[in-house]
Amino acid sequence: MAKSHKLQQEGAISYEQGDWENAEKKLSEAVKINEKDLEIRRNYAESLWRMGRKQQAIAQLTEGIQVSRGKDMKIMLSLAEKCYDMGDYDTAFDCAEQTISLANAENKSTIDQAWVIRARVNWRRGQLQQALNDYHKAISLNAKDPVILSELASLQEALGMPDRALVTWQSVGRLYPPDQEPQHVVLGRGNAYMAMRLYHEAGDQFTLANKRWPQNVETYFRLTEAKLACGQLQDAARTAKLAVEIAPDNPYCLALQKNVEIALSHQHPLMR
Repeated sequence: MAKSHKLQQEGAISYEQGDWENAEKKLSEAVKINEKDLEIRRNYAESLWRMGRKQQAIAQLTEGIQVSRGKDMKIMLSLAEKCYDMGDYDTAFDCAEQTISLANAENKSTIDQAWVIRARVNWRRGQLQQALNDYHKAISLNAKDPVILSELASLQEALGMPDRALVTWQSVGRLYPPDQEPQHVVLGRGNAYMAMRLYHEAGDQFTLANKRWPQNVETYFRLTEAKLACGQLQDAARTAKLAVEIAPDNPYCLALQKNVEIALSHQHPLMR
């Protein structure tokens, strides 16, 4: 047991240093010595996963569940996450539910990711209201996770609740230092404003995104759409032209530029 734990520590150090091959080697030896240590097995599975040996990682976790008789929450959650990544949504959902059922009053706060997996699977299944409930449960356990909040905001948009999505995007933005929100947060706020028909406010967000990430053609798409909605056709035309220069073969760029040209052709001559 002492030797297996020593190997586990050495493997953990290699893992933290990004030396996946040595980590896998050390942890593989540790598992052979101490097959019933679930923490060692879980760490071994993580090292296999990092090396791209994903089916082997899942096999190790599945064996770990058998060893624990389905009573180890960390192993169960790890398998849920990996099955979801592999597209095995039914198994991911079942493992997430079992993880939740294993939680007690002491460790309930650590299973927010199990609720997230449930939410993602329900979303894929088209069960959007159930997915929404699952995200709310996850956030009740971890209210400051930007990934969970971002996914919730996107789902609220899909459900036609842009006002709630905007509030959620604003909550995500407050988790970052001023003016350092990721691009998807700024665009998310803009999209929510667009859905609420607050086109000038949307334009402000898309202008901000375009200034911060000028090489991303999506910022030009969104800004052009906002300018069109505001009736600022000359500005829309200039932005669409820049988008085509960045991505000349992008069909959406070309279609957007065509829409701007049509809008300009319908404009009163004195307004051109």
